[in-house]
Amino acid sequence: MCRFKVVLNGEIVATDVVRVVKENGKVKLIDTTGRTVKELENVKIVEVDSTTERIILKS
Repeated sequence: MCRFKVVLNGEIVATDVVRVVKENGKVKLIDTTGRTVKELENVKIVEVDSTTERIILKS
C-alpha cells in the first residue's frame, strides 16, 4: 500500500496519507486508520505520483 506525502505549495502538510477525497469544495486527507488528518479548502490536485509517493496540491 502506498503512503503518500502531501505537498501544498512546496511544503509537506501531511504524511502517511492513503486516501484523498474531494468533497464540497474541500480536499480531505485520510490516513491508514481512516481518520481525516487534514481538510484543505481552495486547493487543486496537481499531481499524484506513486513512484515517489507524493501528492502535489496547489492553492
